[in-house]
Amino acid sequence: MHRFFGTNKKTPKPNLTDAITATDLRVDAVEVKIRKLDAELIKYKDQMKKMRDGPAKNSVKAKAMRILKERKLYESQREQLQQQSFNMEQAAFTTENLKNVMTTVDAMKLANQTMKQQYKKVDIDKIEQMQDEMEEIMEQANEIQETLGRSYGVPDDVDEDELEAELDALGDELYEEEEPSYLEDEALDLPAAETAEPQTEDTPSEKENTNALRTRFTGACRDALRAECKQYESDYEQKLRQAEVDFRRTKLELKEQKDRQQMDAVRRVMNNLAQSNEYKGSSDGTQKRLEKIRSWIDYAASKADEHWTKERQQFDAKYGYTKTAAVVEAPVAEEKNPSD
Repeated sequence: MHRFFGTNKKTPKPNLTDAITATDLRVDAVEVKIRKLDAELIKYKDQMKKMRDGPAKNSVKAKAMRILKERKLYESQREQLQQQSFNMEQAAFTTENLKNVMTTVDAMKLANQTMKQQYKKVDIDKIEQMQDEMEEIMEQANEIQETLGRSYGVPDDVDEDELEAELDALGDELYEEEEPSYLEDEALDLPAAETAEPQTEDTPSEKENTNALRTRFTGACRDALRAECKQYESDYEQKLRQAEVDFRRTKLELKEQKDRQQMDAVRRVMNNLAQSNEYKGSSDGTQKRLEKIRSWIDYAASKADEHWTKERQQFDAKYGYTKTAAVVEAPVAEEKNPSD
């Protein structure tokens, strides 16, 4: 029946991928035949090595020459098929690149249209006005901060870096002090003790005992002085290190206090602005922007608190710092006699 009326089935159009696959299969089949011919050539070559010159060897040689011609034919076919496959792969690669280029162009066109639609909704004048308002607010906050940050009774030319350098140099000078002259290993020239009878001379044994006692007394005094001076130096060094740690902790607290004062000043400015009549009579958009700024300031303040808390904890853990409050004893009031 199909011979008279035919079928509705359409033959699929050939594509480069199928053609490349078919060509690669043909290349593989040719290579299999070439390997088979190579095996036969090796076999005939080994036979020729073992045979003497004559008709038999010439017959084997003729077979080997025929197989070698077939091998050359298959090699030429393989090279042609490989070149065809390479050309088709280049064409497929070029076609794929063109498809990617078209896709990229379509995506860029769509992005261009979207950007144009979005920028139509943006008002540059409002953005500039908001930036001007923010700049004025920050200037007012800086002026308030400068006013609150005035120092009283402290010279303006004091540099904290110079103070730290002077503190470090003071510690180095104390460590580099030489040993006092009274601790040097020298025998003390003590006066001889007067005897009850100056007219009589001491015997040699008595002189030796006196010198031995004098030497022992001098050594004991020298050792005691050395131990006392070392203890004094150790205590002074410990106090100096504690003073340095207290100085750095105080510097950290001053930075934290300054940061908190700035945030508080900005908050007060925003609160005053929110309570002003201009703010109450402004549009809803302006009020929303100011509320957003206030929420951002609160968020920044919370982050600053977390930062300074972490800094203090790290400082305390690094130096083993424990802040002790000074205990001031109040004077005891004298009891008065009611009769006085």
